[in-house]
Amino acid sequence: MARLSRAHACEILDRAGVPRGGDSDFFVLRSSQVSALLDEAKRVRYRKSKNAPGSTARMFHKYVQRACR
Repeated sequence: MARLSRAHACEILDRAGVPRGGDSDFFVLRSSQVSALLDEAKRVRYRKSKNAPGSTARMFHKYVQRACR
């Protein structure tokens, strides 16, 4: 997977209905938002590390939030 541009990362968050910024906590997201994030992760072929401390959706959320800053 290629790196996401800032604009693309922000677009992913907006499309999924996920708030941007430091106060966005993965654990307060609705299941529909988590599903949308997972769909986007599959679409851009995101692969988390085998020893990452969480689910694919959680790691993708963290990655996209960082990229959108």
